[in-house]
Amino acid sequence: MFDFNEQIENQRQVAIDQTRSWIRGWDADQREMVLWILEEEVRNDKLAAESVQNENGEGTLESENSE
Repeated sequence: MFDFNEQIENQRQVAIDQTRSWIRGWDADQREMVLWILEEEVRNDKLAAESVQNENGEGTLESENSE
């Protein structure tokens, strides 16, 4: 009988393998464009995560406070 965590890991690996296979069908320019979009999304997510609430409830960025 499969352990639940092992089953999830197997499903995860299948999804990764299928995604890689699908992406390999794209040309280099398409992959580069998707990579650029993903990098931008990660950068935006990191900026949002840095946003903190000050005592007035206004959102500020830690990077702005360090100047």
